[in-house]
Amino acid sequence: MKQFILLLLITPFLLVSCSNDETLNDSNTNKNMLESYVIKRNANGSYTLTHVPTSGVGTVYYDDEKVNEVQLYYDEQAVVNTSSKDYNVVNNELKINFVTENGTYQPKIRIMDENTTEKGAFGLLKDYSFTENPDGTIQLSFEVDANVKVEYGYSNSENSNDIVLSTDTNATQKTFTKTFSREDDGTLKIDFVQPKNPGKAEDYRKPRVEFQTP
Repeated sequence: MKQFILLLLITPFLLVSCSNDETLNDSNTNKNMLESYVIKRNANGSYTLTHVPTSGVGTVYYDDEKVNEVQLYYDEQAVVNTSSKDYNVVNNELKINFVTENGTYQPKIRIMDENTTEKGAFGLLKDYSFTENPDGTIQLSFEVDANVKVEYGYSNSENSNDIVLSTDTNATQKTFTKTFSREDDGTLKIDFVQPKNPGKAEDYRKPRVEFQTP
């Protein structure tokens, strides 16, 4: 009889505990694990990723020859903290994928650019960076050399949003910011386009930034 009474007393606590765990799991399933991120190209051609996970989320970096993963996982002890990591461009390509434990939206980014060097000569483009806004649009900021004209267009053949740079002695503005919207399938391609190099048949299309389907 005493054991039966004890079981009756314990059962409500077990039910409450299970209910709380289910509520916590449901909350985690819908939680946005990534607060914000910025990717910036450095003077030597390397890139720096700076990101802020939400509270209660930790970060593990996993890199291999094909893709660099930023893995976000639940950690009750984790506090909101800015994390940064540098990446080199190898074989003219850099891939950065965010991977979340709960399977929510994760940015997948592919950059086509010259390999990281100590010289850092990149034509008319001085540097650039980009971030993702809360509405899913991409905000790109960049700086060009002196006397460079900037024009915007769209290439149907490349399916890319073009930022066209050309020499113009009358140009005075050096810093720019532009917002781009994704396609209906979530993809987006942005090309910096510069005049073709001597002996080349086509214009120079680097760097290229691609946002792939989540």
